[in-house]
Amino acid sequence: MVRPLLLALLLLSGCAGPGSFLEERSRDLGESVRASAGLGLGLYAEAQATSLLHPSVGLGDLSLTPKRTIGWDPRPLPPGRVRTAAFPTLLVGWPAYRAELRRMGYEDTTPGWRGFVAPFILLGTHHVEGRSNSLLGLHQFLRNPLLEPPPPETRAQRWSRRSWLGGSVTAGVVTADVGLNPLELLDFLVGWLGIDLLGDDRPSLPQPPTAPPDAATGGS
Repeated sequence: MVRPLLLALLLLSGCAGPGSFLEERSRDLGESVRASAGLGLGLYAEAQATSLLHPSVGLGDLSLTPKRTIGWDPRPLPPGRVRTAAFPTLLVGWPAYRAELRRMGYEDTTPGWRGFVAPFILLGTHHVEGRSNSLLGLHQFLRNPLLEPPPPETRAQRWSRRSWLGGSVTAGVVTADVGLNPLELLDFLVGWLGIDLLGDDRPSLPQPPTAPPDAATGGS
């Protein structure tokens, strides 16, 4: 019973070899979880229940060393990390924020009142990645003129980024991050049926034909 099932799975996978098929399944499983710890500096906490519920609180943090990571994250992440949170900083600091926007000439495109709203939607900013997050995705209406545009990503990477459940915290000099991605986990499960839900499996390369022994030795 087990052997026919394994053969059927290999056939459904597009006739890929067992090594290639199992490699893609392990890759899909690695994409569905993440856990990391490392050195950081700051006071910052962030939770995520998909991209719609992604609040941040604290002052900010800075990563000092590469993280030790479990799992493979398909998002294009540059090295290092700098994050800031609007709550509670802008609760009392938004007048200074508004004055700085006026001084730099950005008040016409980014009105100062948005700095007042930002802490109430628990806005967070990932300065290296060029992205922001908040409750209900309301940060999309609070443009940050100083934020560099994010790197390009594929549709699979975009859906993966929006589907994470997890959180991260930096306290003093230690930072940690954990997460589970239900969409990537579903991609892993249906992958055993030969279905590439996110279209992120690498195509298997055909193996070169093996030459007969006589041809390899030049014959006699």
